[in-house]
Amino acid sequence: MNELQLNPGRRYRHPAFYLAILLLAAIVSLWPISFHIYSLKNDALNYFLPVRQLVSESLHEGSLPLWTPYLNLGYPLHGDMQSGAWNPVVQLFSIFGPYTLYTLQLETLLYVYLGGVGMFFLLKYFRVHPYAGIVAAVGYMLCGYNIDSCQFLNWIGGTAFLPFVFLFYYRCLKEASVKQGIYAGTALFFMFTGAYPADFIITLYLLVVLFIVHIISRARKNEKILTRSFILAHLLLLLTFLVLSSPAILSYIESLPLQERGTGASYDQVMSNPLHPYLISTFTTPLAGWKMPGVSVTDPLQRNSWIGIAAFIFLVAGFLTRSQAGI
Repeated sequence: MNELQLNPGRRYRHPAFYLAILLLAAIVSLWPISFHIYSLKNDALNYFLPVRQLVSESLHEGSLPLWTPYLNLGYPLHGDMQSGAWNPVVQLFSIFGPYTLYTLQLETLLYVYLGGVGMFFLLKYFRVHPYAGIVAAVGYMLCGYNIDSCQFLNWIGGTAFLPFVFLFYYRCLKEASVKQGIYAGTALFFMFTGAYPADFIITLYLLVVLFIVHIISRARKNEKILTRSFILAHLLLLLTFLVLSSPAILSYIESLPLQERGTGASYDQVMSNPLHPYLISTFTTPLAGWKMPGVSVTDPLQRNSWIGIAAFIFLVAGFLTRSQAGI
């Protein structure tokens, strides 16, 4: 086995090369939005654009976006978990001028691009071949979830930050690194303020599962589990997240009791729009889900699981083969 096989990481070029490929893929694939030929529609225009304009105007006037008199006869904007009032990306865009339709579409493209970047570096950490990593990252950027849900800005915001959360937290577990703990806490903060609330909650569940699996794995190997560096890394993760998210957390705690969804959901509501078994076929034929009979009980926006033929083949092959690195 030669040196190239022993150290797959050396097959990578400079990161800027892969970042440029991902940026080009995002711009070309979503060219109607990239070049502002067509605009986003539905919820993007009816909700996300006006709410983000209010946030931008408040920041430009030197005040916090605490209240809006324009929606529902007035309500606390700071407590709306989907408004973007505490989203650092929205706040950053607001620095450069009023939030407009062009800004909305640039934010959408940024989320799509960041999702690809995060997925590429996540796979790079696991020493996936760079060509396979690029294909998988592009497949993740342009998956059915993103393409069908462009009107829901916080849905694709969740896919943007999810790979970073898993990358930094996995490294935090494996390396017990203080730096990785801070990175993971920061990524979780972006997920908390920029993603759909349900996405954030599900992510927490997955992180707990990852933590438990790690603990069990170390226990089976008779390795020390709670080392000083391991505890410190997790404490800094929690502290970083709480410090950065404290304004949003306080706002949500105050406002949740006033919202219908803040009191929970019934079983019927939770089980609405299920994944019909027929829709598994969208992994290979994405448009079939729209014409498939018998699946009208499912929202059309949740019918598409497409990630691309090439990425799907790599996914299947990944379950059938083992990495040479033994990962």
